[in-house]
Amino acid sequence: ACVNAPMVQINKDYYEDLTPESFEQLLADLRAGKKVKPGPQIDRQFSCPAGGPTTLLNGAAQTKAAAGSKKRAKAAGGAAPAAAGRKPRGLKQARKSGPDDLKLISGIGPKIEKLLHELGIFHFDQIAGWTDAHVAWVDDYLKFKGRIGREDWIGQAKKLAKAGGK
Repeated sequence: ACVNAPMVQINKDYYEDLTPESFEQLLADLRAGKKVKPGPQIDRQFSCPAGGPTTLLNGAAQTKAAAGSKKRAKAAGGAAPAAAGRKPRGLKQARKSGPDDLKLISGIGPKIEKLLHELGIFHFDQIAGWTDAHVAWVDDYLKFKGRIGREDWIGQAKKLAKAGGK
C-alpha cells in the first residue's frame, strides 16, 4: 500500500502523491494521449517518506544481523541457512507425452517457463517434488527472493500433477 495517499491505479500503472489539481491534469494528459510517468508525482522515490528513507540505513547492521542468525542456528543445533540451496535434478528433455504447461502455475509466465525448461524442469511433478534446498537454489537462480513460496508453486504443481495438468 502507498504510504503517501492519495493515489490512483490506471490499468497496470500507479500514480501517487496526487493533489486534486494534479489528478485532473493527469486525466487530461491521458485523454490527450500524452505519456505520463507512473509512480510518485512529487520528488519522492520508492514509497520513501519525503526527504528519503529513515530506517534500515546502516548496511553494516543488516550484515551483522544476518551473521547473527547463522550463529543462532548453529547454537540451536541446526545448520546455518544454505547460501544457495541445491539445484533440482532436471531432465534432458520432456517426457514422451510432452512438457506440461507450466504457465498454469500462477506466477510462471512464458519467460520463466523457458528458463525452467533450460534447467530441465518440464513437468508439474518435478516442481511438486522440490525440497526447501531446491526452492532456495531456483529462487536464487531466477532472482526471485521468496516468490516461489509466496505463490505456492509446489502446492499448485501438486494439484496440477494430480489432476493431470488440468
